[in-house]
Amino acid sequence: MILTEITDLVHDLVDTNATTFPSAKMFRFLNKNQTIIVNQLLANDSLGQYDDRNNDDLNEGYINIESGRNDYNFAEDENLSDILYITKVLCKDSNGQYQVLHKIGPNDDLALNELKESSSGAPTAYRISGKVILLNSVPNYAKNKGLKLLFVRIPVKLLSSDMDVEPGIPATYHPLLALKTAYDYARAKRMDNKDDLLAEVKEEEANLEVHVSGQDKDVNTVMTTAQESLM
Repeated sequence: MILTEITDLVHDLVDTNATTFPSAKMFRFLNKNQTIIVNQLLANDSLGQYDDRNNDDLNEGYINIESGRNDYNFAEDENLSDILYITKVLCKDSNGQYQVLHKIGPNDDLALNELKESSSGAPTAYRISGKVILLNSVPNYAKNKGLKLLFVRIPVKLLSSDMDVEPGIPATYHPLLALKTAYDYARAKRMDNKDDLLAEVKEEEANLEVHVSGQDKDVNTVMTTAQESLM
């Protein structure tokens, strides 16, 4: 559904028009609810496959490795500034071949001690601290695009100036986006049908549960919805 169809559906659900439910307010609701739906998707995207379809590039980026440096702020790169979290880090070794780095957890004491020692050579592990990647070894070489990051990023904002665009969430979630937005309006206006809309929201969320067990790992629809309290 393009945004024109979604906004028309919202108006139909709460019997409004552009005057009684202005576009500016509707798009605040739409973007809030898109974020909620994306959070539901990410909570159940066990394979890390989700990305907003309206992004014009891949959800991966690169950082140049500098000799003698093992800390890199990925927020300094404009292409990496919208990252929610990193799913995988690869690093070029001295021969220029990418190697997958092991992620060091906060309770991995041995690895943390290793990281503090900062030995010299090709990194084998990393730790995230805020927007900084810390490598367990200080590279003794420089490589262009030495670090490759795979990540999840925030959804692309829905704009009233792009009415012929589809939201970047899976198409089967578009009616849910309209229902959640209609419910927000009905609740704010204390409309009689707000409970009916809430029941339909919950029913739609339940119908969209897609379980990954037994599915082909190449299938892109691997998410399930999580129940959300809207009261």
